[in-house]
Amino acid sequence: TDLSNVSASSTGYDDVPFGYYKTMFSGVKFGKTKTTQAPMISITFQVLEDGYKLDENNTSNINFERIGGVAKRLIFKNYVLTDSKGLKNLVSDLKKVEDPMSGEPLLTDEDLADSKHLQAFMNLFVESNVTMWVRIRETTKKDGTKGSWTDLIPNSTAQSLGLI
Repeated sequence: TDLSNVSASSTGYDDVPFGYYKTMFSGVKFGKTKTTQAPMISITFQVLEDGYKLDENNTSNINFERIGGVAKRLIFKNYVLTDSKGLKNLVSDLKKVEDPMSGEPLLTDEDLADSKHLQAFMNLFVESNVTMWVRIRETTKKDGTKGSWTDLIPNSTAQSLGLI
């Protein structure tokens, strides 16, 4: 076994490949970032089945390639709440969590306006095994290095893409 690329921060797991995944909320943690101690919310999603890679350059004919071996893997999404941008990202993503039958958001604007209830609602998502489509995509940072970003995908969008 080649261990030359192992560092103190290595986890032993490869990253989940870029693609679309049907997941369920499996954990939520309210805490602080390690470096700045800024308030942070971390959501953990568990992949439920094989994922799908979409050829996003071919908009006339949607083609998916199955991504196997990812069921039960975990995807993490962190929201650092140091400014209004972090809070807006969190609220925007939570509005994407829809009732699978009606397509309506599970949380109303009133629900999201009261931060005291936010933890209770998010814990309810975990306890109720609420499902959510998640996309992991490649990004390019300002310095030109490559990274990844995790998007929450509403069921209505997943349906229009042919995932459902």
